[in-house]
Amino acid sequence: MNFKIFFICQEESNSYKDALNLFDLLPDEIKNSLEKVELIDTLNVVDLAHNSLQGITPISKEQSISFSKNPQLIGLCQTHINIWRKVAEQELDFCFVIEENVNFSDFLTLLLSNPDIPEKLDFVNFTSTDFLSSACYYISNRGAKKLISIHEDP
Repeated sequence: MNFKIFFICQEESNSYKDALNLFDLLPDEIKNSLEKVELIDTLNVVDLAHNSLQGITPISKEQSISFSKNPQLIGLCQTHINIWRKVAEQELDFCFVIEENVNFSDFLTLLLSNPDIPEKLDFVNFTSTDFLSSACYYISNRGAKKLISIHEDP
């Protein structure tokens, strides 16, 4: 099984260190799958007047409104898109994406329960919020490629 667990956090975050401490208790296959992904700091790299970051454009009216109200969402969205690209480029079967605001021990409980995710599902949101605030989700390689194509060709 070729997978990773991408942990999105801010550069100076202690939550990643906490996650590593919990991961030390797990089997090597799971422990070695964890990869830290730093949240893109929108204010340092984006032209807020144009809401553009490395070619990203809102794919819906709702997303456009969200970007204008909270420009940091642009960086968060780009961070997720970069992860999806890694999934495709590294030919991972799937990945889990977790933002640092998730209760990591709850995620580990889920992971250790060995959830049976049907192969036909490309995306499973493990949080109770809308897609733009998906703090913890599973995505297949096929699903990552679909989402990349949506954002590259809205």
